[in-house]
Amino acid sequence: MVIFTSLLLVFGTVATASMSKPACGVRGTTNPSGGTVRIVGGENSLPLEFPWMISLRLFTPPSTTSTHFCGGSLINSQYVITAAHCIFPQFPFPDNYTVIVGEYNVKVKDPTEGRFPVKNINIHPRYNETTLDYDYALLELETPLNFTGTEKALMPICLPKRNQKFDGQTCTASGWGYTQDTSVSGSSLSAI
Repeated sequence: MVIFTSLLLVFGTVATASMSKPACGVRGTTNPSGGTVRIVGGENSLPLEFPWMISLRLFTPPSTTSTHFCGGSLINSQYVITAAHCIFPQFPFPDNYTVIVGEYNVKVKDPTEGRFPVKNINIHPRYNETTLDYDYALLELETPLNFTGTEKALMPICLPKRNQKFDGQTCTASGWGYTQDTSVSGSSLSAI
């Protein structure tokens, strides 16, 4: 009887875990075209299709407004990964930056967005400004996301395991980059 009860407990736990929200890396919606898209010459994504994407905003004193200038990804409730070249040497302080989660269109306030001040900036110690080797930085948020309420549609991106290989696999990149070869950056989140 003890073995039977233990098995029920194990299977119940596995079934409950499989029905709960995934821990990371699941797109919020799918691309309606179903085809290959490109940021350059491609299509916009759907709102919250990439629930880990963030807009990094810069406050440049004496201005009281912030400007989108880089993207990044939530890696857990309190940390964002972005490119180290997005942290400007003339603005090295965390209070110059704000992370916007749930962002879709950087030109308007989206109903899904939330603002999180940056508490700490950690640039990889071997980052090289010339070659862009080790071009990444971790941003610690002042307050962690709770992934409930207005944040429940958000999710961190999955990080690869050490030595995990992706040869021959299709991947997706998303961002607010150029939408044509010579245009200005797009205002809506796009994907390759």
